[in-house]
Amino acid sequence: MDLKIIPTTLLNEYLTQVPPNLQSTFDALKDSEISTDTFSFYTSVSAIASSRIEGEKMEIDSYVKHKMLNVEYMKDLVEKPNDL
Repeated sequence: MDLKIIPTTLLNEYLTQVPPNLQSTFDALKDSEISTDTFSFYTSVSAIASSRIEGEKMEIDSYVKHKMLNVEYMKDLVEKPNDL
């Protein structure tokens, strides 16, 4: 594939379509308030939900306890969700 340089004649048209406050809007962006623990919770829920679709017996609340509180369960029950 050959790369081509965009012609500078398109710059003016581009500039007319960019809002004048784009930089200040971009600068006003803030990091999400989601924490590592919250992210881990949602990851655990999605992993167990996917496993349940595939026929696994583990319940969501039990798996969340396993992942976030280090509660031990039978290896067979947590192996597939852990792999996800």
